[in-house]
Amino acid sequence: MAPISSLAFDTHRAVKALCEAGTAEALAEAFVETIGDAITGNIATKADIAASEVALRADISGPKLRSVPRSTNPRPPSEPRLPRGGPRLPTFGPN
Repeated sequence: MAPISSLAFDTHRAVKALCEAGTAEALAEAFVETIGDAITGNIATKADIAASEVALRADISGPKLRSVPRSTNPRPPSEPRLPRGGPRLPTFGPN
């Protein structure tokens, strides 16, 4: 059974208003049913929000990344070392 929405949508009144405005009754009923489904079908219940909160908290408190000490994670031999202070940039003009 689908959860009951707390949002009230008076379908009879909506159909009546559309018919009084000149819309055919069958079209008015189809339109109001479609709009009613769109309005009430996309509402999160308290249970939906609680389930999302539990899942989010589990994601947040899940495993953490650890840093590996440099001595156990050496730089690959193919990676060049930069001189201390960073790379030397070319200079232009008088020094």
